[in-house]
Amino acid sequence: MNMRRATSIQEVLDQLDMIIEDAITSHSSLGLFAYIYRRTTAEIAKEIGLKNFDNNEQLEILDVAFANLYLDAYKSYQNKQNISKSWQFAFDQKDKSLTILQHIMLGMNAHINLDLAVSTAATMKGKEIKDVEADFNKVNDILFQIT
Repeated sequence: MNMRRATSIQEVLDQLDMIIEDAITSHSSLGLFAYIYRRTTAEIAKEIGLKNFDNNEQLEILDVAFANLYLDAYKSYQNKQNISKSWQFAFDQKDKSLTILQHIMLGMNAHINLDLAVSTAATMKGKEIKDVEADFNKVNDILFQIT
């Protein structure tokens, strides 16, 4: 799977589609988190397109940076390169007899509890973190609506 670093939400969606297709073909549980993440990202992209965030441009920058942390970890794992312990643990469970929800939660744990802080800090340099609070809350509302 040859994927370059995403520069837009559409590229994120395209790469998630590739991961999902690969997982379907190989019967891999690694596609479970990718599927949920794709669904969430598509909803966020739709809301950005409708200009429903306070700062749509900043949210897209954050969303792409956030997604790239997962996509980079996935690509590195596939290429047997070093990744964070959080992602390593999550991906290493792919062959374990876990429930679908457990596989998804492993990915969510690594992505939300590690990647979200890293991507937010990286994209908010020189800005007030409270300036993104309302948009974070809108993302949470989206998550609640699609669950």
